[in-house]
Formats: sequence, structure tokens, C-alpha cells
Amino acid sequence: MKIAVFLIFLFFVAGCTNNLSATHRAQNQIDYERAQKYYDVGMLSDAEFLFKKILKNSPELDEVALRLGNIYARTNQLEAAVYHYRHCTIKNPANNRCWSNLAVVRVKQAVVTLEEAQKSFAVGSAERENLIRLHDQLVLTLSDS
Repeated sequence: MKIAVFLIFLFFVAGCTNNLSATHRAQNQIDYERAQKYYDVGMLSDAEFLFKKILKNSPELDEVALRLGNIYARTNQLEAAVYHYRHCTIKNPANNRCWSNLAVVRVKQAVVTLEEAQKSFAVGSAERENLIRLHDQLVLTLSDS
């Protein structure tokens, strides 16, 4: 008898879990569609809020991490963009867009680093000129992509 009651309880809990999962999936889909609309029209803070909510509920969704990375890249929050692109590459190593966007953001970080480094050297010094050349090459590379 106790085994029968336990089995009934187990089936009940399993059914509730499946319904909860279905509910989360449905809510994620609604939120994703809203977030994508916000993203498409440039309402990035609204899109960010919803994408973060979705990613919290479903961290396996690499496409959501990609979208968040794109938002952070567009708003010049480069560390946050790297974090989300890395999340995307870990969840789906075959997602070429995540790898490509990660590389572009890392190049942008290198440009910022070189701009900061130039301030440490005297105007006209060989060291500063080398940094400027490298900076200009990276900027050119970014403009070609």
C-alpha cells in the first residue's frame, strides 16, 4: 500500500514538473518574441531585461546568450559581451556567430588597450609610434569586418 501511494505521488510530482517545464518553455517563447522585437527596434534595455530573464530560466539557450552579447557589444560594454559570447561558445561550440562576435569584441578591447597604452609614452617616442601603428591596423581591420 505504501509503495502504491509513493508511486502515485511520484507520478503526480513528475506530471507537475513536466507542466512547469512546459509553462517555462511557453513563457520563454513569449518573452523571446517580445525581446526580439525590442532588439530589432533598438530598445536594447528592454530587450536586455527579457533576454536575461530567459537565460536565467534556461541557461542552455546559446542564441539568447548571443543576443545579450550583441546588446553589450552595441552598447560598448565589452566585458559583458565577452562573457555572453563565451557562454554561447560553451553551450554551442559550433555556433560560428558566437566565435566571430567574440573575436571582434576582443579586437575592440585591444584597440581600447592600445589607446590607453599610448598615454604612457611621450609624444613622438618610438614606443608610442609602434602602439599607434598597431592601433591603426586594428581599427582598419575592424572597419573591414
